[in-house]
Amino acid sequence: MRIEMKILKGGCCMTKKAIAMALAVVMALGLGLFGKALADPLFDVEITPVNPPIEFGYWGGWFQFQTLIVNNSDQPETIDAWAMLRFPSGLYYGPINGHRFENVGPHETLTCNFVDQRIPGCLEYGVYTYYIMVGRWVYQNPTAYDSSSLNFSMVFVQSANDGDCGGTFDFRSCVEPDANLSDIGYDIKQNYPNPFNARTTITYQVPNAGNVRLDIYDILGRKVRTLVDGFNLIGPHQVSWDALNDNGGTVSTGIYFYRLVGNGYAETKRMTLVK
Repeated sequence: MRIEMKILKGGCCMTKKAIAMALAVVMALGLGLFGKALADPLFDVEITPVNPPIEFGYWGGWFQFQTLIVNNSDQPETIDAWAMLRFPSGLYYGPINGHRFENVGPHETLTCNFVDQRIPGCLEYGVYTYYIMVGRWVYQNPTAYDSSSLNFSMVFVQSANDGDCGGTFDFRSCVEPDANLSDIGYDIKQNYPNPFNARTTITYQVPNAGNVRLDIYDILGRKVRTLVDGFNLIGPHQVSWDALNDNGGTVSTGIYFYRLVGNGYAETKRMTLVK
């Protein structure tokens, strides 16, 4: 039986600064997002580029590939697939996107003839390797049964006048996306401790790598402090507030609000500072 492959649409804004930050964090985590390779693969994956070689100029673009994922088991299985990117420097970035396939039949093949992957501009010159991994996804501790890859190149010669640019690692697949591999959404927890004196911690999570902003406001709605403003990897994060404003001054006792803003998401919670 052949069914169409579904791939989650998503992505992250990638400026030069964001790429550098993302790579630093990924290297700190090691290559765990590639998963623990197993000798006896439960699943197989194969991707084939359409119209190779794949080359891009400074502003990036799209490429297409064909995908086959096979369940080698004698029973129905849930299969996770995620994409990783290897930079010319040897560093890895990802997961870019992913999808969870529920109840894939015994020895069933998932197939998609055309998947579009967007590559943002401003990436460094050189040859990149794009991987599709299949296995069991657990945040920061996946198990990969198999992988398949293709290469693409950034062939521009950057000049001093090129300026800055960005873009997203978007997917366009042969069917509409229906689930998030990470099984999490945006969320922000109540700060702890609350009420607090001098310092408190705020925990939040993001479902996809991308830009996030976390600001603190006073009871009159005036912005007091920006705690987060930039690229975040998928998953949970923590940040502390030391009861100082953006100018380094101490704020007064009272009620404050903290607001998390992401890709189409915004949520505000209340906290109390006592001295």
